[in-house]
Amino acid sequence: MRAHLSVALRQTDQLGRLIDALFELAKLESGTVTPKLEPFVVAELLQDVALRFRIRAQEGGVELHTLLDIESVLAVADIELIERVMGNLLENALR
Repeated sequence: MRAHLSVALRQTDQLGRLIDALFELAKLESGTVTPKLEPFVVAELLQDVALRFRIRAQEGGVELHTLLDIESVLAVADIELIERVMGNLLENALR
């Protein structure tokens, strides 16, 4: 019973993430989202995102390394949207 509940909970979480992603995509496609542009260093954002996934990667037997020049690229973009893209890419790669 406990194993079935655990599976159901994981699937419910995954469905919730998919629904959130669909709503986000619908908002982006409708043009109702206005990006909040701000300057940031791309390498620093990548480092932060990688740190969030490092433990999960290790649990899956994957070593996650970042080889970044911290001073390298300055971007002007919506940092939250870019962070979400990077997080989605890492999450998909780990899956």
